[in-house]
Amino acid sequence: MMPAFEGLEREIADRNLNRCIDAINTNLHNLSGFANDWGAWDDTSQFVQDQNDNFRQANLIPEMFTNTDSEFACFLNADQQVVWGRFYDRQLQQYAELPELMQAVQSKQCTLHQFSDPHDSNSGIVNTTKGPMLLAARPITTSKHEGPVRGTVIFGRLLTVDRIASPAERTHLDLQIWPVNVADLPVDAATFLANNPGNGTKQIINQNSDHLLGMTLVSDLLGNPAAIIRIQTSRTITAQGHRAGVAATLCSLAAGLLTLLVTGFVLRKQIAEPLQLMANHVSAVGTSQKLPVRPSMQRTDEIGTLASSFDEMVERLAESSLQLQDAARQAGMAEIASEVLHNIGNAVNSASSSVQLLEERLAGSKLDGLEMAASILVEQAPQAAAFFAHDPRGPKLINYLSVLSESLQSERIENLLEVERLQKTIQHVVEVLDSQHQRAVGTVNRQCVNLARLLDDVLAFNQQQLHQAGIAIEVQIEQLPELWLDRSLLTQVLVNLIRNARLSMESIPKQQHCLSVTAELIDDRLIMQISDTGAGIAREDLVRIFRQGFTTRADGSGIGLHYCANVIQMCGGQLTAHSDGHGTGATFDIQLPGVLPPSLTVPTLTAPSPDTQLQNFRSDMAKSGMHEQFQFS
Repeated sequence: MMPAFEGLEREIADRNLNRCIDAINTNLHNLSGFANDWGAWDDTSQFVQDQNDNFRQANLIPEMFTNTDSEFACFLNADQQVVWGRFYDRQLQQYAELPELMQAVQSKQCTLHQFSDPHDSNSGIVNTTKGPMLLAARPITTSKHEGPVRGTVIFGRLLTVDRIASPAERTHLDLQIWPVNVADLPVDAATFLANNPGNGTKQIINQNSDHLLGMTLVSDLLGNPAAIIRIQTSRTITAQGHRAGVAATLCSLAAGLLTLLVTGFVLRKQIAEPLQLMANHVSAVGTSQKLPVRPSMQRTDEIGTLASSFDEMVERLAESSLQLQDAARQAGMAEIASEVLHNIGNAVNSASSSVQLLEERLAGSKLDGLEMAASILVEQAPQAAAFFAHDPRGPKLINYLSVLSESLQSERIENLLEVERLQKTIQHVVEVLDSQHQRAVGTVNRQCVNLARLLDDVLAFNQQQLHQAGIAIEVQIEQLPELWLDRSLLTQVLVNLIRNARLSMESIPKQQHCLSVTAELIDDRLIMQISDTGAGIAREDLVRIFRQGFTTRADGSGIGLHYCANVIQMCGGQLTAHSDGHGTGATFDIQLPGVLPPSLTVPTLTAPSPDTQLQNFRSDMAKSGMHEQFQFS
């Protein structure tokens, strides 16, 4: 209700402002009528031409100002020169000098004496030291309004409160008028003038809870602000509306309270108490593993039907819950088995490659040559001195045994290295099983890990396959301290990612491929990237690449990346994938926070020796003939 009352008050204030404007226009119209009476007169026309004293003595007297209710009169000739002009102070009943007023009416910018025809009229406002003055001008012609125009007659009337407000309005309106050029303008009037420099602008503002202000701006002859009119009205309508609103609200509250009391009693007996019983039953169902005793509601209405249907629903949900638990248990067991088999399968593939390499070396072993040399030595044993002295085969046999010894020694070292790799593969299988147990109980087994050595072992698992595919390897590792990581889990993640990268590059055989592995430490966060130049990942597949069961390969299982993402998340990190599309390769980012050991508050970056860090891996790759390129930053 209150906005309606406030709007009515503002509408009345706006109407009062319009009355003030109308009063100003009425005064200008009256002045224009007086000016017309004096301008369309043969005697006035004769006076501005010959300035005769008879006209001045008979007409230009103080009573003229009283009869016209004005304070200023001026007669200009055709050259816009003042023939006669006076300002009459009606309170002091004497003439006074207002030179700024005379200058204003003679100014070239003044529009008062610019007429288009003998019937034309002009009016406006001029600021004077006595206050704003209303001016009305008419052309001086003959009594028949015949031209040519021989001059201008101007009448002026001070713009006062009494002249724009009736006595009735003055009793309930606080009306004030200020010239804009006064130095002591009220704050609200000065603010209004600064924000509204245009003519006719109006503003209604709430001065306080008891009064409303309305202000408007009037302009002078040149269109510049001349005066500010302000009215102040009492907010009686709002006060009355407030009282009416309070009364209506109290009546409504009383009626509503009575209605609530009656309705509340009925609702409590018929609805609230049965619903409370039902709510207690629902709460018991939510906190209990078994279905509680049904509430005894001997009702056939909607509440009784709801209670019966709810109990039936809970029974069906209990049965479904048992089925879901059994299905979830079987699905969890299947997922764990799939992950274990997948990770062990990666290790078995590496072991299979090592076994195949051992078979090839044993098949090409030089033991047959050793057996032949031994038979020659047994045959020539009785005449050994003569054999080595005179038989040309003697020196050759000695040289052959020396070369054979070196070859068998090299073959023995290579086989030992391959056996060591097999032992590491078996150890990796054990770690896979152990880490799966850790995942089952939700624990992470952190320890101080040399990341470079861990990467050596991971690359060694895939060494044979990478070599056969002709894939170059680039490793860029910062000078890192030992990091606080779960070695087993991180090893499985890297093995999966490098294997996927190798398979992706093998799908594009006619291209020189490169596998890039980088690692850096930012604060206590490890950032690793595994990049390849393989088939890449489509943009629409990037959002689902880590979902269980999703794969882009025909022979893929959709387990590896899902497992990697879960493991990294379990360690508190994040695994993301990036690719520009098919044929552009892919990059996998691993971010692991909190990798500095608890005792290492400030990272001490001591550069490990590259020969110590990668000794085994370089030796293996050099013997296998693989291309490598290591860059240490």
